[in-house]
Amino acid sequence: MQAYKQKTFDVNSPTDIHESCKAENKSTRELTATESYFLDESGDNYEHGSCWSEDHQDPTNYWQQNMCHVYYNRNATFKLKEEKWHGYSSLVIKPEHLDVLSNNTPFSDAKVKRALIEIWFGSLAPFDGNEYKRLMRNYKSRNKRAKLKGVEL
Repeated sequence: MQAYKQKTFDVNSPTDIHESCKAENKSTRELTATESYFLDESGDNYEHGSCWSEDHQDPTNYWQQNMCHVYYNRNATFKLKEEKWHGYSSLVIKPEHLDVLSNNTPFSDAKVKRALIEIWFGSLAPFDGNEYKRLMRNYKSRNKRAKLKGVEL
């Protein structure tokens, strides 16, 4: 199994939060088999990216072009179940938010969803978007509670 460094955070301001989400990882954990499978660059045609898809129509027409934004990774493609979630600034992506369009892996859709979230939005991404959103929500809530109590942070 491959190991990677998992991020830990000690933050006091939005700048600290942003920097900590970009900072080098401090602790390590083993990659799951699914994560390792997707991150194995020696595999055939390792690619990942995202694009607009004419094959998958957006009934809500969120982007005013009637197309969904589709993400693709090695042997799997997925999209967010609701296109409007792309515009949400505090949504932490979870497995129930993804719709797996194709899964050409030996793993179940549930395992693929968890791995894709870590690779695209979580701790394995270049910028840990899920952790950043969680920390910013906590920071704002902490400040709001302090303001209600009359305490200065």
